[in-house]
Amino acid sequence: MKKNHNHSTLQIFLSFAEDTGSERAIDIQEIFEGVGINIIVAKHDVVPGTQWDDGIESFLDSSDALICLGTPGFSQRAWCQQEVGWALARRLPIFWISYDVKELPCGLLAGTQAHTSQPSDSAEDDVQAIAEWCFRLEPLRDPLTQHLITSLASSSSFDESDSIVSLLAQASSLEKQNWERIISIAANNEQFGRAHRYVHHGWGWQSQPLLVDWLKEQIDGKPEHVRKPKRKSNTMKGPPRVK
Repeated sequence: MKKNHNHSTLQIFLSFAEDTGSERAIDIQEIFEGVGINIIVAKHDVVPGTQWDDGIESFLDSSDALICLGTPGFSQRAWCQQEVGWALARRLPIFWISYDVKELPCGLLAGTQAHTSQPSDSAEDDVQAIAEWCFRLEPLRDPLTQHLITSLASSSSFDESDSIVSLLAQASSLEKQNWERIISIAANNEQFGRAHRYVHHGWGWQSQPLLVDWLKEQIDGKPEHVRKPKRKSNTMKGPPRVK
């Protein structure tokens, strides 16, 4: 995916076991950075020549949240546990994705509910789960919302607009002024306003509503108990990207 040059002020640090979680971490980073959201993967982002621990500490200090990729062996990695400890000390929100039944939140995070990534789930499914979690947290909700809406204004392709809307659709609700911005952007940027979304009806990919209409249906069509903020909802697979 072409990288979006409208950079978010939101920064998220990925903590993962190098031997089992590196590939998924890179995939998640690429998807988020495709819509301009800064995701820190230390092995790629620490500048060569920088002291390793100083580089990681700097990124942790400037991040707004920590995502733990609970692949096999994550809990036994000293660096991963130090990153979690650092985030806890700073009172950063922490989201744990479990890829293995043995890799559940431990230590001071033992009482935290993990998100379970199924074997069939893709990195895009994980990204949507992370976005849904961010939308439930007040400190992260508005920066993410405003960034995604602003990115729609500068979107240069149907595919980019589709990726942005896929994340916006994870919100439990959108305020009136945000809807007004979205409608205005759809009228002024045809790469969003004229983009369509394939929708699965059980017998195949049939209807192709405009992205803006699909987004409104996804959010307004959610039951009231789901639309209320800070409620847990299941990660759902989205339709394929617009080609």
